[in-house]
Amino acid sequence: MRLSQAGTATVIIRSTSGRGSTANQYDVPAGQSILDGLRWIGQPSNQAWVALVNGVTEDMQYILQPGDTVHLLPQIAGGYK
Repeated sequence: MRLSQAGTATVIIRSTSGRGSTANQYDVPAGQSILDGLRWIGQPSNQAWVALVNGVTEDMQYILQPGDTVHLLPQIAGGYK
């Protein structure tokens, strides 16, 4: 995939564990989907995520724009039987 040199977007991946939460921040080239951005930084793409782009929920196919800030939160499933 050839990406334009139009700029970067910031992807912040939040994760939780029994010891609290952590966040890792990456700069990825704009012009690709959030899902492709995950692949670009070497993160597994089969995780279910909730994506907030500049504070708005977006699909993982959203095309990153220069200056976007993406917060990825693990999707939590729950309920009762």
